[in-house]
Amino acid sequence: MLVSNDSVVQIRIGNTIQLRVCFHWHDDRFRHEWLVVCGESKYQLMSGELVDRDAAWPSEPPLQDLTLEHRDDHDVVLGLGQAGSAHWSSSFAAFPSKSQIVIEHACRVASADSELRSRYRLHSTELLTIGMHNLAWRVESATCRFEAMHSKMTVVDQRCIEISPRKAQGASTGRGNATHLWGFRMILDC
Repeated sequence: MLVSNDSVVQIRIGNTIQLRVCFHWHDDRFRHEWLVVCGESKYQLMSGELVDRDAAWPSEPPLQDLTLEHRDDHDVVLGLGQAGSAHWSSSFAAFPSKSQIVIEHACRVASADSELRSRYRLHSTELLTIGMHNLAWRVESATCRFEAMHSKMTVVDQRCIEISPRKAQGASTGRGNATHLWGFRMILDC
């Protein structure tokens, strides 16, 4: 199902306590935020942060098209976007049986030299740990864990992190196209 710009899309895992990623249209792209929902209470964990819309490289993938797909055992949101001569694709796949949502981004660029990343603002929910490649939050009786996958996590400050590719696939220096890959997973432990 193609998602229209005036709708809010979410995928989730869990029953009594849920982990959700919600997408909403903002200016010229979809933005997203992470929530844990316990009954009627909603706790915002983190949200994509757009630092400077005129920067050479956006601080999050500029997704302009979203599609919600229902697979046999999970839901997935697929996103596409473009800025300048770079093209982005993203997937947000919810795996209820594993209590996790897996996020993978790819960007095709004309040069391996880029400043690609996903920047997240961390919110006031109880943040237990900030590690080299992971985070953990405590929300009521649940723990939500963030784990970087084939990516580098940088703590910008106590309220902001960036996830970036470790290296480009394809051309790595000089001329030629390169594809950058990065991702992470969010795991809900109840």
